[in-house]
Amino acid sequence: MTDSDIEEGVQRCLSNAKSLLKDAKLLLKNDSAGHALLLIMSAAEETSKAFIYAGRRVGSWKHGKTEKDLLSHAHKYTLFISYLIARAMEDVFEKRRRRIFHPKQPDKPLNVDNFVEMAQNSKVAQKELWKIRQAALYVDRKNKRWTSPSEFEIAEAEFWLKLAEKYTHDVEFQTRNILKASKDLATEFQTWLQNDLVQFAKNYLLGHVDELYADRVITHGMYTKLKKNAR
Repeated sequence: MTDSDIEEGVQRCLSNAKSLLKDAKLLLKNDSAGHALLLIMSAAEETSKAFIYAGRRVGSWKHGKTEKDLLSHAHKYTLFISYLIARAMEDVFEKRRRRIFHPKQPDKPLNVDNFVEMAQNSKVAQKELWKIRQAALYVDRKNKRWTSPSEFEIAEAEFWLKLAEKYTHDVEFQTRNILKASKDLATEFQTWLQNDLVQFAKNYLLGHVDELYADRVITHGMYTKLKKNAR
């Protein structure tokens, strides 16, 4: 694909994602939370496709792998989940802590193992998103009872709608930089998104360890290990 082909594909995916979210809002106004959720999850997939196509320009996705990942629900949801995890970390650092997958649970101090758990739970979360998508579309029989898309609550669909809207907005900004910048600069930006952002989070923890521990954002165990690494 040429750069113009890639740019057109990215824009078409993002435009379709926005249309899906717009249609989801209409369904929510008519109390159809299940089918709205189906469109919301589909919009997240379309947004992930836009990011994959943009990555093709700078070599993050090669010929063959691009097509494979575009067809993979799991990979597209994994990109969405990675975004949610990054948002969750950002919320912790900015003291606006909230639980992405369990918003009603109280906040807990960030432990060393939380990062390991995030990586492990991403696969579980990816499967959960697929289950939500399927349950939002089909009637099914589980645990000796029937399930239906009509059982979803409006609040749950609205929760995912806000996340999907932010995802689409942020990816649109990211892909604009990847598509419009010179190829060398775009490659550096893509590398930052995929690698350096993790280092940024680590540096933030090391630079604000006393403040984070004083505010009970991190546990004593994590505080001790970070202080040792900061020396």
